[in-house]
Amino acid sequence: MADGAYEHHDWCMVEAVVRVWVAVCADAALGRELLQQGILGRTLRLVNTDVCSSQLISLFTLLAHHGDETVKLEILRYISAMFIGVHQRWHLDSHRTSTFIIMALYHCLDAATFLSAPSASHVLFNTDLPAILLAKHILEHFPKPHVPHAAMVHAFPLLITCAMSCSTIGIVPLVPVLEFLTLLIKSRNMGLRCVAIWTFGRLCPGASNSDSTALPYVLLDDIRDERVPPGGEIAESKRCRQELLTLVQNLADDGDLWQFGVKLAEIIMQGRLQYQTTDLARLEGTELANFATWGSLLPEVTMVVMKKDCRYRDKAHVISLEHGVYFAHPGALAPYAHQILHWDPKHAYAHVIFCEYAPELETALQTAIDGLELPDLTPYLRRRLLLRALELSYTKACAFLLRADATELQQLREGKGWLRRSLDYAHRFIKDAPKDSQDLPHVADLCMNITLMLRGPSLDKDLAPIQPILRVIDRSLTTLKDLGIDIGDNPIRSGNRLFVQHYPQGLAKWGVFLTGFHEQDHAIRASIAYPRKSTRSSQNAQRREPEEGNVAEPGERDATVWWESAAAMTIHSLLRGPLRCCCRASELNGCVQLGPGLVTLLQCTWCGDTTALIKQCGGCKHAWYCDPECQRAHWPEHRIECKVCERTRVEQSSASM
Repeated sequence: MADGAYEHHDWCMVEAVVRVWVAVCADAALGRELLQQGILGRTLRLVNTDVCSSQLISLFTLLAHHGDETVKLEILRYISAMFIGVHQRWHLDSHRTSTFIIMALYHCLDAATFLSAPSASHVLFNTDLPAILLAKHILEHFPKPHVPHAAMVHAFPLLITCAMSCSTIGIVPLVPVLEFLTLLIKSRNMGLRCVAIWTFGRLCPGASNSDSTALPYVLLDDIRDERVPPGGEIAESKRCRQELLTLVQNLADDGDLWQFGVKLAEIIMQGRLQYQTTDLARLEGTELANFATWGSLLPEVTMVVMKKDCRYRDKAHVISLEHGVYFAHPGALAPYAHQILHWDPKHAYAHVIFCEYAPELETALQTAIDGLELPDLTPYLRRRLLLRALELSYTKACAFLLRADATELQQLREGKGWLRRSLDYAHRFIKDAPKDSQDLPHVADLCMNITLMLRGPSLDKDLAPIQPILRVIDRSLTTLKDLGIDIGDNPIRSGNRLFVQHYPQGLAKWGVFLTGFHEQDHAIRASIAYPRKSTRSSQNAQRREPEEGNVAEPGERDATVWWESAAAMTIHSLLRGPLRCCCRASELNGCVQLGPGLVTLLQCTWCGDTTALIKQCGGCKHAWYCDPECQRAHWPEHRIECKVCERTRVEQSSASM
């Protein structure tokens, strides 16, 4: 009927068929069958005809749900062409059409790749769709009354993608999007608040990617003494530097390597040292002339201290680790520090080196935490342990929060717990650190991120909780600049600056609207349950994206490898975490509606398919399965609940008789 009506341009008949297709394709099994029979090609040829655009977009949304990567990319290409074509008959002002456009694009995201060439950074996916045009259309859709919850949920990742795609052409065109995205921080869902911080930290590609540990420390000799704050980190480092030069002079005079090594180990624990070849010029002409470089002198000192008196083995290990930091391969440091900790579990410097270089970050984190409990830590080593504990606990928190959807409460609680712990480390560092500490701006940046995430729902336009942190950052950067130390910018600080700049205006413009959404979103997500496993629907999500990498579903991997997912977070992975939509989530009765106005069907408890070809569990009468295979797969998890419900039902039936 559709083919015949299309050939005769009988658009009324074609539209009637499309309405039937929309009703049929809400069923996952039937939708996949129709895709195999070529429904996509028949639908695409109706673009720019007199067929109702909202019906076609509704059908695109359903086909994107059930289709594979090829189907999604074809739909994405046609919807993109809808925005940039010259002769279009699409009614973009239609409320229903706009909602389904947003939903369809969302469900094509997991198949899309993103152009990385700077000349094409203003377009989206692998199409010519201008990001600003799509963002403008979405934001113009929202002020209208009765915006569906589904439209909002599906729009967030699209707007984030628009912002990230346009970040290289300047911020000005993005201002409306940034103002809107700042309000994610007001969500009651901790995962969405973490997404807001993650997004703003990726909108300044011009900023340096180096963190505090990679910053080049300026030569202490280049900083004039009269400019150095007394009692600060620079003053302490200059003192250690002077003591090092005195030790070298004494070594040249008396040749006592053991005495030199013991005192050197004590200085290493006090502050960061700088080793220059010219320091050892005094050794020329002495019996130590063969050790006129630090790379050759430190191993010799280590061996002398180790052999002369075993009671000083800990100091020999300090010197050996110091030599490894400056002159050995970084990959060898962690195993050696671990070996030292096996011999001496309270070796402070081994704790520091291990937690800074260990590739397994969970072990590094626990080592930093244990190191902070050691007695008699020097202030310098305590700051290094605090910094590492802060960075790792913050990374771990984000790893949990950015891969958990709103129903995974255990992961959200664990992520929030690590956030609070990292905030404690940040406050301790800021309280104890000298004002000229080169790590202080970086710590304050992380402290600001954490505070925003934890205090987000209570933030007002004055951003009162972060004002003290902003003052710390300003004072620290000013102090370092006066000393001639250029810390430079980084993505975290640049992103925070963007957030602070646009949040007040975003709150004024979108505050009431998004507050209502966040309350609605919290209530809706609290009443739904995602299927345990979606073997069919997640095939595309589980594939390895060619440019973005692949991240496992939450709960699939052991928590001890959280750092692998933390390093690979992308828009693709967030779609299976905080940005996961509610389309495949069922209410308590198992009913699912894949979009406003579409037919409601029951959902398979195991795979998540919505289909009329579904059967009720004969025991508990609560679970639904699309085939015996799904029922058998769910049985090990379901059997206890099923038997309890069946027993209760039988007892109630007997009592009523």
